[in-house]
Amino acid sequence: LYTPLSFRVGGTISELPAKVGMNVKAGDLVARLDVKDYELQWKQSQAQLAHADAQLAQAKANYERSRQLYEAKNISKSELDSNEAGFKSAAAQKESSAKALDLAQQQLAYCVLNAPMDGTLAEVPVEVQQAVSAGQPVAMLSSGEGLEVEVGIPESIIGRIGIGDVASVRFEAIPGRVFKAAVSEVGIQMSASSTY
Repeated sequence: LYTPLSFRVGGTISELPAKVGMNVKAGDLVARLDVKDYELQWKQSQAQLAHADAQLAQAKANYERSRQLYEAKNISKSELDSNEAGFKSAAAQKESSAKALDLAQQQLAYCVLNAPMDGTLAEVPVEVQQAVSAGQPVAMLSSGEGLEVEVGIPESIIGRIGIGDVASVRFEAIPGRVFKAAVSEVGIQMSASSTY
């Protein structure tokens, strides 16, 4: 079974200990992205949250003061409403800034790609300093003893094949050997060569 490994964010690969044929354990480092841009976003989000926090404190103080003045009949209801709206707006801005900081922290964490399980790296199609996009395969992890093979089946017999069916597989490159197999998926769309 092959599992493509990819980053959740895009960037430039700064570290790539992964090599074809290398055995990895769950949690081992496969690749790391350059984090400079993501660290800047994280620091900017921290600053924005601190600013929003200060704005909220000021808006709350203004609202509390205007409420007392309104109760003493020293300001109008519209002034009180205006300060209350400012307080609610500042509270919403702080919440938004906190979520932006969480997102920036998450993106920073996504710059590290670890093996999700034990296995062997069957393919590593990237290099250090290569720019990769989110979701682009950085390595192909083979786990377990099994091998997955995709086979084109003619339209005339596809209806007789089901998941779990047992099959025997032979390869011309390995004469005299027969391998036991089981069907794990059955395609539902015909390819350009009229096979499924």
